[in-house]
Amino acid sequence: MNNQTNRVEELELENENLRLRLAAIKEENKDAWTRWVWVLVLFIGMLAGAFHTIV
Repeated sequence: MNNQTNRVEELELENENLRLRLAAIKEENKDAWTRWVWVLVLFIGMLAGAFHTIV
């Protein structure tokens, strides 16, 4: 019984570590998407400025 209890505790700790890692990965992905959105906004702004200058 003691061995099973230790195994359950190990699995609960591993589960918690995986949850924390998943949360960190999600946060990193959100930051990456935010950066790409800003790059796209700036690029579209430059295109609009160039179009306005040409026309």
